[in-house]
Amino acid sequence: MTSAARPESTYAFTKLVVGDLDRTADFYKAVFDYRELQRVSSAVAGEPIEEIILIRGADMAGEVTLVIWRWPGRPAPRDSDVIPGFITTDIDIVFARAEAAGFAVNLWGIAIWPPLLEACRMVGDIAIPPLLLALGVRMTAVRFTDLRVALLIALLRPAAGAVLAWCRARLAGLGEREAAMFLVFGAPPPAVKNFLFAERYAQDPARVASIVLIGNLAAVITLPLSLAIVL
Repeated sequence: MTSAARPESTYAFTKLVVGDLDRTADFYKAVFDYRELQRVSSAVAGEPIEEIILIRGADMAGEVTLVIWRWPGRPAPRDSDVIPGFITTDIDIVFARAEAAGFAVNLWGIAIWPPLLEACRMVGDIAIPPLLLALGVRMTAVRFTDLRVALLIALLRPAAGAVLAWCRARLAGLGEREAAMFLVFGAPPPAVKNFLFAERYAQDPARVASIVLIGNLAAVITLPLSLAIVL
């Protein structure tokens, strides 16, 4: 006796319970090219619900739909138990769209789910020590000719940043205190992320490592100098 055929299973939809249907739907439309198929106002167990059904194709056949769901009679949720996953062939475009949509969401004042925000912060903190170790390894290959370039950029970077910050503060009409803060934040040493990009794209990482190291050592002088100028 043969066993019964295994039933075919398909992941049909993802529901996100949110407080604002339209703003959430606009985000997924902008970043992942979803379009609105249908709006539904109904009831579940006697409680009213509203939802927007989003799809990417011509209809719901053969795809996982994304449903933005709201309980009108309940307070807006602080978080959600659903995390959707997407596969893309061009992650750079998705990142660019997500940044633009995230900027718009920030202007609208939508709060980010606190556990997600904390997770992103922790990942960022964890990434710093390995990056500094990689920077130290690259410093073993520094050439003495690079030290002269590094010293020059260590002085030019804060100076150029301070001048640009001062010009921008004047153009924006900032007050004295705000302009002083803007100038100080415009005069930091070269950031470690410059080495990260140089290493990732093979753009003379040894030279960039020396620039970052010497620039941060020179900050012992350049930062107090910028503070002395504005105080």
